[in-house]
Amino acid sequence: MKPPVLGAIVGYVFQDQPGLPKEYARDDGRGRPATRPAIIVRIWNAPDEPASHRDSVQLQVFCDTNKDGRSNDATGPLYWATSVVQSEGPEPGKWHWLA
Repeated sequence: MKPPVLGAIVGYVFQDQPGLPKEYARDDGRGRPATRPAIIVRIWNAPDEPASHRDSVQLQVFCDTNKDGRSNDATGPLYWATSVVQSEGPEPGKWHWLA
C-alpha cells in the first residue's frame, strides 16, 4: 500500500458509532457507509508504538450537511478521526487513497 503523506486528501469511511449523526455515518440515507474527503494532519509512525497503530493517522474529515442543508450543531462540518488505519479500498472506520 502507498504510505500516508502529511497533508494528503484521502477518503474516510464513517462507521456507526454513538453520538455520530446518522447523516454522517450513512450515505444519502441509502444505508451504505459514507465516504467523505479528509486531510491527513498527523502520521503516527514511532517504532515503539503498537504494531496495530503504527502508521495510523489523525484526520480532519469534511462532512456533508443534513437533509435541511445545515451541519449538525453537535459535530459541526468537520469531524476529528483519530488513530485511523489504512485499507486498500473503502472500509468502515478506515482511510483509503481516492482514485
